[in-house]
Amino acid sequence: MIGGVYARHFLRPLIAKAVAKERQYPGIIDINRVRRSRTLWEFDEHATARLHGFSGADEYWATQGCGQFLDGVRVPTMLLSSADDPFNPGSTLPRAAAERSPYLIPQFTACGGHVGFVYGATPAQARYWAEEHVVRFFQHYEELERG
Repeated sequence: MIGGVYARHFLRPLIAKAVAKERQYPGIIDINRVRRSRTLWEFDEHATARLHGFSGADEYWATQGCGQFLDGVRVPTMLLSSADDPFNPGSTLPRAAAERSPYLIPQFTACGGHVGFVYGATPAQARYWAEEHVVRFFQHYEELERG
């Protein structure tokens, strides 16, 4: 389950918003369970899914995520993510879809965090691997188109 420091930081304002929604629509969510949420899955299970008519977090995630559309992608598309991303952990990466498709180019790293991929000798000399990698990706396909 998705948890950790990032999730707890992200959950604070979400829980406050769910409390406000519960006041607006009394009884639609179990506010005590929402307040006890320590992971994004728990919050989505007890708040997001209930507020939007889903049976739970699993149905919400399965039907509202972009993964269901990956088999329809017909242009080269880089999938860039890190297995240690606290919001999108390695277990959720669409490896099978990427293996099936010649259009999906997975760039799944072991580490990099959430929108991380920063490297360099010092903070003043920081470089951004993801941005550099995306530029190389587009340059490669632009060269292929030119022949």
